[in-house]
Amino acid sequence: MLARRQESPAEPAKALAELQSEMAAAGWSAKGLCANLAAIAERADDLTPDMRQIWMDGLRQVWRRHHWAMAAAHRYRLMELAAAWSDWPLVAWVAQTLGDARQGSMDVHGALLLFEARLRQGELARAGDVLLHWQLAHPRDGRLAAARARLEAQQAFCRRWPAFAGADYGDAELRLEPLSHHHATDFAWQYADPAIAELCRLPVFEDSAQWHGWLDGLYGEGDELPLSIWHRELGFLGCCHLVLTQGVGYLYYWLGAAYRGRGLAQRAAGVLLAAARDEFGMHTCYAKAYLHNESSRRLLARLGFQEAGIEALADPDVESFHRLGEPLQRQRIVDELYGLLGRMGSQTRIAALLQVSPCAQ
Repeated sequence: MLARRQESPAEPAKALAELQSEMAAAGWSAKGLCANLAAIAERADDLTPDMRQIWMDGLRQVWRRHHWAMAAAHRYRLMELAAAWSDWPLVAWVAQTLGDARQGSMDVHGALLLFEARLRQGELARAGDVLLHWQLAHPRDGRLAAARARLEAQQAFCRRWPAFAGADYGDAELRLEPLSHHHATDFAWQYADPAIAELCRLPVFEDSAQWHGWLDGLYGEGDELPLSIWHRELGFLGCCHLVLTQGVGYLYYWLGAAYRGRGLAQRAAGVLLAAARDEFGMHTCYAKAYLHNESSRRLLARLGFQEAGIEALADPDVESFHRLGEPLQRQRIVDELYGLLGRMGSQTRIAALLQVSPCAQ
């Protein structure tokens, strides 16, 4: 009589960090990724902001080198993983290789992921093309109808700023899009760095409801345009905000930690300042920077800002105001800044410094 085979206990599931280490040790091979995709997907919710960039870089490396060798089922699962981690450029790249329903590699769920990628990145016309194709094939699918309603709502939202509706503000790599409620997760990945809230004097959000309320509040003021910064390959980078009242603006911006030091913030701010000047009639703009934040001060100088000779009062760390615009007499600069802060409802108090402002004459 044969002895009964004793079943070995199941191996414990590998942690996401362990899977990442194994993938890196194997040189991010397509074979290794395909073998581990199911395990990675099971641990997708364990991704932390500090691990995300490593995974994004690794998955993109596999895709660029070996996507042609990946079976359609593995590509589809990779697309779902990229969507779970808000890597919308990768979602679009993968989806474009899966074809359509006639080829059997794509379905409505996959099409909706591609739609989401287009919507998040502000490619509204291309998002509409995706829906048109799939609604013709599946006219009764309620998921596609709901997506159409979201697209139409976003189109109406963008029409509130005619200069941005249908426009493509950016350069070969960057684009600016009005920050929208569907950007919540994209925002959260980059905003996880606590230095951003501290340096920009922004809230520490306790939950998503607070974030959505904050965004509604910004738009409710009527004089602030919060823009998301998108890289055509890297995805969501950060934000660039402009408060504009009576031709005088106030600029602030931030980038996720992984994207600083590459000149991206300067390029994004430059695009916004040019649009504000040419489309919204801005003639002067202010910004603040901590005295110890040399990188931000240098960036503002490269954008054409000059030290205004004015600092903010009652701050634990001193901030200095910077001004972009035609030179004015010192007292007129002080009056202009007082007027701007008053119209903004800002609690910031200012004091003219003793030294002569280089942007005054």
